[in-house]
Amino acid sequence: MKRIIRSFSLIINYKTFIITILSVISTYTCYKLGLIAKFPDMLVGVAIVFPVVFSIGSAYTRRETALQRFADFKGHAIAIYYATRDWSGNKENDLPSRTKQIIFDMMKLMRDMFKTEHDPEMEAEQKETCINFFPGFR
Repeated sequence: MKRIIRSFSLIINYKTFIITILSVISTYTCYKLGLIAKFPDMLVGVAIVFPVVFSIGSAYTRRETALQRFADFKGHAIAIYYATRDWSGNKENDLPSRTKQIIFDMMKLMRDMFKTEHDPEMEAEQKETCINFFPGFR
């Protein structure tokens, strides 16, 4: 419930109330003074439709960029695994299995980050991801 109220507070704030009060006052004033204006419906349609279309396009572009970067990460992770498996001089070491485990851990952490809400835990998970991938990262 707290999350829902917080999301409404992002949309409805003091500016919303100021605009609402000004619009009610101006409508009442025009009604009392008998002021009438012919307002084209097309202008209202354009004023509403264009911002909605642009915001949908922007959200789609952000999503596509994020998916592209995630796909790049997965491709690079697979390349790193194959490099440790095939290019190491000593085939008896555990480098490929350690690399595979690190990649799986990172994928799990990233999946969890994508599914969680923005909260302080996310920052800790991001740091844990960096520590898992870059052991010297602190």
